[in-house]
Amino acid sequence: MSRERALRAINLQATDSIPHYEHFSNPDFQQRLTGIDPWEHPQLAELEMIRKLDLDLAGVPLEDKPIPPELRFSGDEASKLDDEGKTMARWGATATWDWDHGKEFHSVEEVLAYEPLEHDDIDEEAFAAEVAGGYIESGRLMGESALPIIGWYNTLVIWPITRFGWELFIEAAMLEPERFKRVLDDFGEISLKAYRAFARTEAPLVSSHDDICMARGPIFNPEWYRKYVYPWYERFWEPLHTAGKKVFFVSDGNIDAVVEDVIACGADGFACEPYTDLEGLLKGHGQDKIVFGNIDTRILTSGTREDICKEVKRCADPGRDCPGYFFKVGNLIPWNVPPDNIHYYFDACRELGRR
Repeated sequence: MSRERALRAINLQATDSIPHYEHFSNPDFQQRLTGIDPWEHPQLAELEMIRKLDLDLAGVPLEDKPIPPELRFSGDEASKLDDEGKTMARWGATATWDWDHGKEFHSVEEVLAYEPLEHDDIDEEAFAAEVAGGYIESGRLMGESALPIIGWYNTLVIWPITRFGWELFIEAAMLEPERFKRVLDDFGEISLKAYRAFARTEAPLVSSHDDICMARGPIFNPEWYRKYVYPWYERFWEPLHTAGKKVFFVSDGNIDAVVEDVIACGADGFACEPYTDLEGLLKGHGQDKIVFGNIDTRILTSGTREDICKEVKRCADPGRDCPGYFFKVGNLIPWNVPPDNIHYYFDACRELGRR
């Protein structure tokens, strides 16, 4: 079964085919594949899609609540205004609002005066109960169909990006690094609680997301990460390893320059976008790390069937002999990928993923 295949791959054991993990935001494909309306029954549609696609690692809504009508989109509609005149961008079967990170901050001094532990803190016990219960329920829903995925988005660098916006974050971090360290450390204390909570779940694998890279490589000089960020990664992941779990690191962009540092912090694997050199990553760590990716969404969106097959082969060839390699689109499969192309993609994965 697919759940067992995922567990074997996580533990770097041989499988009959390359396992598969995807994050979907494409309701048109879901409905065509399953015959279930994902706007009315998002959970049922997701579960049936996981089963039909034979996914090995997946997430599922914990409730089967209909998507509110005001959050639904149709046809090629990519955005619309809500009742307050704010732009809603299409995000799969629902919507996200325009990111306005940092709108309440106007200077570096305001950033340096911010108190994350007053405004963003979490209740560790309540959060632990929530994620543990959610993981158990996800496992019950999927059964042997797939292994549930669990993880934390705001690891460390994402916190100031989403609180202060890019410009003020970078200004504060570069102009006043030691003063900014206090703010970053407070965010670190919050994330540490989250990782301790994940350590108390039944999950064998945890995702650790932090966008420290862009398309051309690291946002900051690697020395900045070594001084202010990586020590926190070690602290975050230590409770997971103590609990016998593995952790994989997720970042946008080209992670080539940070791979070895992140491994030194304790990462057991990576999820990577097509900017990253997958062949090089697998050549260096394909036998001892878990690797997800790095199928190019752009090719799925606008490529021909032959283009898609070629893209899958690009990833399958170096990954076939790597026990922890999973097929995965570099980020997610969004709403504007043609359903036929998604079918071509999975057909190619089944054909080229045989071991």
